[in-house]
Amino acid sequence: MNREYYEGIKDLSAYNVPESIKLTAIEIVKRFQLHGVCDAMYVANCIAHDSGSGDGKGHFYSDTIANCDEIATFLARAYGCNIFTDDMDDLNDILRNGSISDERMIAGLNKYIRHCESEAKRWKGKDDWRVEYETKCRRWAQIAIEEIKNGDNTDPDVAIMFYDIEI
Repeated sequence: MNREYYEGIKDLSAYNVPESIKLTAIEIVKRFQLHGVCDAMYVANCIAHDSGSGDGKGHFYSDTIANCDEIATFLARAYGCNIFTDDMDDLNDILRNGSISDERMIAGLNKYIRHCESEAKRWKGKDDWRVEYETKCRRWAQIAIEEIKNGDNTDPDVAIMFYDIEI
C-alpha cells in the first residue's frame, strides 16, 4: 500500500475510534481500496455519525454500529469510483458483521483488479496519469490479497511493512 493509506489507518488509533468502528472502517478501506490519508477516518466518522455513536467530527460516544443500509448508501455515493452497485452486499455485510470472509474479500479485490486493468486499457494512449494510477491501484489490491493470504490482514501495526512502501 502507500504511506498515506497506512497513516490514515494510524489516525484511527490516535483519535480513539472505538474498536468495532475502527475494525469495520479498516475492512471497508481494504475491501474497496480507499487509499487517501483521510479515508479511514472519514469512513469511521460516517459510521459513527449515522449510528449515533459519534458526532462525525472525531468524537465518539459508543461503539454501536446501526443504520447499516443508510451508511452503505452514503458511502457508495461518496466512493462511487470504488464501490459499485454490485458491491453493496459486501459493504452491508461488513457494516453488519465487522468483516467478510477472506474468500469474499479476495473475490472482491480480484474484481477490483479486473476493473483497474480495464480502465488502464481504456485510457492507454489517452491519459498517461490515469494509466499509471490504475496500475498502482491494481498493485495495491494485489498486495492486500498477499496480506490476506499471509495472515497479515487483522492488525494494522503488523502490516506496516506493506503500507510503508511506495509503488
